[in-house]
Amino acid sequence: SQDNTPILSGPIDELSETMFPFFTWEKIPQAGSYGLVIAANEDCTQVIFDNQSISEKQFQYPVDAPPLEFDTFYYWKVIAYDENGQTLGDYSLIAQFSTPTGIIEIEFIYEEGDG
Repeated sequence: SQDNTPILSGPIDELSETMFPFFTWEKIPQAGSYGLVIAANEDCTQVIFDNQSISEKQFQYPVDAPPLEFDTFYYWKVIAYDENGQTLGDYSLIAQFSTPTGIIEIEFIYEEGDG
Protein backbone atom coordinates (compact mmCIF):
# COMPACT_ATOMS: atom_id res chain seq x y z
CA SER A 1 0.00 0.00 0.00
CA GLN A 2 0.95 3.63 -0.35
CA ASP A 3 1.50 3.85 3.41
CA ASN A 4 4.54 1.61 3.19
CA THR A 5 6.39 3.74 0.66
CA PRO A 6 9.21 5.54 2.49
CA ILE A 7 9.23 9.33 2.69
CA LEU A 8 12.74 10.74 2.55
CA SER A 9 13.85 13.42 5.02
CA GLY A 10 17.27 14.37 3.78
CA PRO A 11 19.44 15.28 2.06
CA ILE A 12 16.90 16.57 -0.48
CA ASP A 13 18.02 19.17 -3.04
CA GLU A 14 20.82 20.23 -0.76
CA LEU A 15 24.56 20.19 -0.36
CA SER A 16 25.94 17.39 1.78
CA GLU A 17 28.25 18.69 4.50
CA THR A 18 30.66 15.80 4.04
CA MET A 19 31.67 13.14 1.53
CA PHE A 20 29.91 10.63 3.79
CA PRO A 21 26.30 11.89 3.69
CA PHE A 22 23.88 11.00 6.46
CA PHE A 23 20.60 9.79 4.93
CA THR A 24 17.34 9.86 6.87
CA TRP A 25 13.74 8.90 6.14
CA GLU A 26 10.47 8.45 8.01
CA LYS A 27 9.97 5.21 9.87
CA ILE A 28 7.59 2.59 8.51
CA PRO A 29 6.09 0.67 11.45
CA GLN A 30 5.96 -2.75 9.78
CA ALA A 31 9.44 -2.49 8.28
CA GLY A 32 12.05 -4.99 9.38
CA SER A 33 14.71 -3.35 7.23
CA TYR A 34 15.23 -0.81 4.49
CA GLY A 35 17.06 -0.70 1.21
CA LEU A 36 18.99 2.35 0.04
CA VAL A 37 20.14 2.99 -3.51
CA ILE A 38 22.46 5.83 -4.51
CA ALA A 39 22.92 6.51 -8.20
CA ALA A 40 24.66 8.87 -10.60
CA ASN A 41 21.57 9.63 -12.67
CA GLU A 42 18.02 10.81 -12.05
CA ASP A 43 16.26 7.52 -12.74
CA CYS A 44 18.68 5.65 -10.45
CA THR A 45 19.82 3.15 -13.08
CA GLN A 46 23.53 3.96 -12.76
CA VAL A 47 23.82 2.54 -9.27
CA ILE A 48 26.87 3.56 -7.24
CA PHE A 49 25.85 2.12 -3.89
CA ASP A 50 23.17 -0.36 -2.86
CA ASN A 51 22.51 -1.62 0.68
CA GLN A 52 19.37 -3.71 1.15
CA SER A 53 19.76 -4.55 4.85
CA ILE A 54 19.61 -1.29 6.78
CA SER A 55 17.93 -1.78 10.14
CA GLU A 56 17.41 1.85 11.16
CA LYS A 57 15.59 4.73 9.47
CA GLN A 58 18.92 6.38 8.87
CA PHE A 59 22.21 5.47 7.27
CA GLN A 60 25.59 7.11 6.89
CA TYR A 61 27.54 6.53 3.70
CA PRO A 62 30.28 4.08 4.68
CA VAL A 63 33.97 4.88 4.57
CA ASP A 64 34.66 1.56 2.83
CA ALA A 65 32.12 2.20 0.05
CA PRO A 66 33.22 3.52 -3.36
CA PRO A 67 34.14 7.16 -2.75
CA LEU A 68 31.74 9.80 -4.01
CA GLU A 69 33.10 12.47 -6.33
CA PHE A 70 33.51 16.06 -5.17
CA ASP A 71 31.05 18.68 -6.45
CA THR A 72 28.73 16.13 -8.02
CA PHE A 73 24.98 15.55 -8.05
CA TYR A 74 23.74 12.18 -6.79
CA TYR A 75 20.29 10.65 -6.54
CA TRP A 76 18.92 8.30 -3.88
CA LYS A 77 15.82 6.33 -2.95
CA VAL A 78 14.72 4.00 -0.16
CA ILE A 79 12.43 0.95 -0.01
CA ALA A 80 11.02 -0.89 3.02
CA TYR A 81 11.12 -4.64 3.64
CA ASP A 82 9.14 -6.73 6.10
CA GLU A 83 10.67 -9.24 8.53
CA ASN A 84 10.88 -11.82 5.72
CA GLY A 85 12.67 -9.51 3.31
CA GLN A 86 9.62 -8.97 1.12
CA THR A 87 9.04 -5.44 -0.15
CA LEU A 88 6.34 -3.61 1.80
CA GLY A 89 5.66 -0.81 -0.65
CA ASP A 90 7.27 0.97 -3.55
CA TYR A 91 10.54 2.82 -3.65
CA SER A 92 10.35 6.34 -2.31
CA LEU A 93 10.47 9.32 -4.58
CA ILE A 94 14.01 9.96 -5.79
CA ALA A 95 15.87 12.76 -4.02
CA GLN A 96 18.86 14.69 -5.27
CA PHE A 97 21.84 15.99 -3.32
CA SER A 98 25.29 17.29 -4.15
CA THR A 99 28.68 16.72 -2.61
CA PRO A 100 31.08 19.41 -1.33
CA THR A 101 33.45 21.08 -3.78
CA GLY A 102 36.51 19.70 -2.00
CA ILE A 103 38.05 23.17 -1.96
CA ILE A 104 39.08 24.03 1.57
CA GLU A 105 39.72 27.68 2.14
CA ILE A 106 42.71 28.25 4.40
CA GLU A 107 43.84 31.65 5.51
CA PHE A 108 47.59 31.86 5.43
CA ILE A 109 49.21 34.02 8.02
CA TYR A 110 52.64 35.16 6.97
CA GLU A 111 55.16 35.85 9.67
CA GLU A 112 57.40 38.76 8.76
CA GLY A 113 60.96 37.69 9.24
CA ASP A 114 63.83 39.91 10.23
CA GLY A 115 65.44 39.41 6.80
